[in-house]
Amino acid sequence: MLRRAFQPEGREESPHGPFCCQGPGKARPARRCTARPPGESHARACVSHAPAGRNGRREGRTWNSRSRTWNSCARGWDTSAGGWDSPCPRGRNCVILVCEYSWTRRWAVKRRKVGNLLALAVLATVVQRPMHPYEIASVLRERGKDQDMKIKWGSLYTVVGNLEKHGLIEAVESGRQGGRPERTVYRITGAGREELLDWTRELLSSPEREHPRFVAGLSVLGALPPDEVAALLELRLSRLSEQLDAQRAALESHRGHLPRLFLLEDEYDLAVREAEVAWIRALHRELSEGSFPDLAAWRAFHRSGDIPPEFAEIAERGSKP
Repeated sequence: MLRRAFQPEGREESPHGPFCCQGPGKARPARRCTARPPGESHARACVSHAPAGRNGRREGRTWNSRSRTWNSCARGWDTSAGGWDSPCPRGRNCVILVCEYSWTRRWAVKRRKVGNLLALAVLATVVQRPMHPYEIASVLRERGKDQDMKIKWGSLYTVVGNLEKHGLIEAVESGRQGGRPERTVYRITGAGREELLDWTRELLSSPEREHPRFVAGLSVLGALPPDEVAALLELRLSRLSEQLDAQRAALESHRGHLPRLFLLEDEYDLAVREAEVAWIRALHRELSEGSFPDLAAWRAFHRSGDIPPEFAEIAERGSKP
């Protein structure tokens, strides 16, 4: 669906809310559309300030910051007749094309000087008091941080070195006790404290698309016959139930001596797994009872090897230039 919008003086905005005009050297932070009509999808504004072509048309485009290329948004509009086109504040006619789409946009994630999540764990540890890397590792293990994030313990010293290199932590003393190797004690800097706070705010407020292995399996489960899929889901349910029982027991034991503030990640993980179990049970029930849509066509495909007519058009999407 394509909508038209004017460009008010000094900003790119449509009647449905704020948009972001991005391009080489003038990228602005993307903002969520907060005034869209009920039931409508979010939108992105595509702006082209390039001169119109020979036919008086201009193409709307969006800037892809990852590939550093322009992506076509929609066909151009006739700018020669005026009408809906608004004079551009830059002194040239410009057109804003709003391409509406479903809400799948990733929130912008800030590029970190040290992007490894282990760096975040280190900052959250030394903010308590200065420590040497061996003590940092011991504290992180005791707190079970390797259960909250993917940690490669062999890279700890590299991460600590990178944090020091970028001024997020600094060495305060080095010493040796007996025959032990020399140990350097690090403390967090003002910049490191700001990085810790900013990074934590981003992780809590900005949803980021993740790619669990189970989702990858669901995306190709049609390669297996439905009866086998049902059996595999039943096996997964059994294993998840065992894990959930162990998680609930561990959480209850921790509640006896730890404040809830330090158990929130465990509560969240338990809630997510319980939601997964409920969803898988519902899907398994549909497959077992035969109420899953297109189940007959799915079975027919595995019996004959021929793609059913109702799936043929979908299977060919993207195969032709």
